[in-house]
Amino acid sequence: MSTRNSGYKLIYVCSPYRGESEEEVSRNVEYAMGCSEFVITQAYVPLAPHLLYTRFLNDDVADDRLIGMICADTLLRRCDEIWVFGEYGVSEGMREEFDQARRLCMPYRLFKEDFKEASPNELGL
Repeated sequence: MSTRNSGYKLIYVCSPYRGESEEEVSRNVEYAMGCSEFVITQAYVPLAPHLLYTRFLNDDVADDRLIGMICADTLLRRCDEIWVFGEYGVSEGMREEFDQARRLCMPYRLFKEDFKEASPNELGL
């Protein structure tokens, strides 16, 4: 069942998680939290699975990463829209999520730095 019945759209927050260093991962986590806060300021409900599943699944372990991606895909299918936040680029995982959303004909919005709207070309999608 869609969240459309509740009056609030559920927005899948698509932003990077992985990084080359612990500092980069920390930056990406902070960015995802900021993106989620931005979604709330737009009067929607954010869902950022990479902030949840990485608390108990290790993204550097192939089996854990696969489980996390399967769980995230299950949640993506229940969302009303996907918003891709590309200030720090588009990762392989983000690209997979965006491609899946497009296959599902899901509405999307794309953002670059400072939450400015972007085109697919601007984000390399």
